[in-house]
Amino acid sequence: MFSVPPFRYSSLPSGISGLLGRTNPERTMRARIGEVFNCTGQKGTYDYDFGSTTRLAIERTGGRAGRIGRPSVRLLVRNDPLPWTCGTCDKPATLVCCAHETESSPFVCAAHKKAHPCSDAMFLPVINSPRMGICGYAG
Repeated sequence: MFSVPPFRYSSLPSGISGLLGRTNPERTMRARIGEVFNCTGQKGTYDYDFGSTTRLAIERTGGRAGRIGRPSVRLLVRNDPLPWTCGTCDKPATLVCCAHETESSPFVCAAHKKAHPCSDAMFLPVINSPRMGICGYAG
């Protein structure tokens, strides 16, 4: 499910009318992206995997006029990697500890892995994904 105010988009919309004569805020995910994000600066959220939900912030930061070979809308996106650092030495982290993911820094570098109290089974590699370390996701 994702939301771009004032609407929520779902694969199975409830079909319930809005309350007190208001417009129903729920829409189908079949909506075209150009209709949902129709102006620069528009923001929303996307909830991925309801078993262990990861909420992503999404924003339209610009547009491009012209064609890219076909008349359909194309998404041009980039997920810039975050600079995760070791909680002990502030050098680039290579591992994340799944047992300590809610603490201030579950990240460690290779040099400080042995000093960490958890076993090897609790470590996953640092990857460029918002799902890193969640439910054993390793890319």
